[in-house]
Amino acid sequence: MLNIKNYGSSSEEEGDDEPQKEHSNETLLTHLKPVDPELSVAKTMQICAAPVVVPTNNEDSRVLVHNNKELTHNPKYEELFAPTYGPENPFQTQQMRATRNMLSGYVEKAHLSEFQFENQRRTFTSYGYAVDPSTEPIVNEKGESVVVSAMVAAPEESEGKTVFENIKKRPLDKKKRVRNDNPEDITGFLGPWGGYEGEKSFQLHEISQKFTKLILFIKMVV
Repeated sequence: MLNIKNYGSSSEEEGDDEPQKEHSNETLLTHLKPVDPELSVAKTMQICAAPVVVPTNNEDSRVLVHNNKELTHNPKYEELFAPTYGPENPFQTQQMRATRNMLSGYVEKAHLSEFQFENQRRTFTSYGYAVDPSTEPIVNEKGESVVVSAMVAAPEESEGKTVFENIKKRPLDKKKRVRNDNPEDITGFLGPWGGYEGEKSFQLHEISQKFTKLILFIKMVV
């Protein structure tokens, strides 16, 4: 019992001394005291309602990613056609380094009339010229629209018209056939198999010989 009494009395005495030790250390409470006016820097500072702020992105140009298919802003010409960043293949030609989305070049979707396409294709096959859709028509001295072909010069009688328009007949448009409808002429009878005037005919063995030479040449190359 005496030991228990002494134990309780010792704990009470220690508990009374603890608050005195906590408040006795004033150095721990210095940050809670008010600042000395002589040491304060508030008088030397000035409040500005609109300070000068440096933007975080202070770049004049924006780099475009080559693989992107959409533009989220309106780029300048220098930005749009700037060279691509990164290493380049030194063995590629200028044509191989060009921007393209397929092996032969760059293809874009466009509306195309099937009638106009067939019209120009047949015109080129018949007359040797066609309208180039990638260029504007050239205007001559009379102020008329003239279509110029870089492949074949347009004939004068066509006047830039298509196959669906009437033009002056050319000398070779309608060839004359060699006719011999006399059935009594056994050796010279032609009937409906008569050729055209001025037409050159080749014998079959000459064509077969050329074809055989071509096959032999291909086999030698392979």
